Amino acid sequence: MTAEDLAKYKPIQRDVMTITYRNFKITSLGAPSGGPVVLSILKTVEGYKTMGDLQSLNLSIHRLDEATRFGFGAVIIIL
Repeated sequence: MTAEDLAKYKPIQRDVMTITYRNFKITSLGAPSGGPVVLSILKTVEGYKTMGDLQSLNLSIHRLDEATRFGFGAVIIIL
């Protein structure tokens, strides 16, 4: 990287994505960052009320794994 490279640099402003997850507002960058994948995963696991409970730890891990696969797949289709 040279001083000339920095002089020519122009930042790209991208729109942000926002979701509500369990009464929290979560904001992230859109594509090409990983934001859409993470937001998709959060929205998928939001429906499972026992996520993170010690009694259902194995099931929670399985659901998180499946939500991650779905999140990556859904974002690739959208892009």
